Amino acid sequence: MKKDLSVGMSLLPIIVLIGAAALSIFVWDAGMHIPLMIGVVTAAVVSCIAGWSWEEVQNMMVKGVGRGLPAVFILLIIGIIIGTWIAGGVIPTMIYYGLSMIAPAMFVPIVAFVTGIISITLGSSFTSIATIGIAFMAIGQGLGFSPGLVAGAVISGAFFW
Repeated sequence: MKKDLSVGMSLLPIIVLIGAAALSIFVWDAGMHIPLMIGVVTAAVVSCIAGWSWEEVQNMMVKGVGRGLPAVFILLIIGIIIGTWIAGGVIPTMIYYGLSMIAPAMFVPIVAFVTGIISITLGSSFTSIATIGIAFMAIGQGLGFSPGLVAGAVISGAFFW
């Protein structure tokens, strides 16, 4: 029979995850894989204590991972686009022509406008930030602009739509 969990018992997996993450960062000097696994195991143990069968817990985990897969695939595609553009010379070409063609007085508005157009065209603000944003950051540095100003223009353009 499933029983209601107390607030403390409900928060236990999150507290354990935060504690393991802190240990991983400050003591173990490791990545986040181990803390995530510790958090998942803690959540599974708490749900089994609450009366869920292991099959039910397993089905809930599969359903939860299934809901997150579209985001993982989008990030994978973005990574492929970024790698292809850098390996193919698109980003260095943008930097070269950007330094020679963009007037410094119009640089910031052009950054916001072009990043917005790329974002709308690709359908992903993260892709435009990670591709053309890299080029604009390099161009802005070459023209002597503050990195914060250029980053603000890139982000503003990317999230315009």
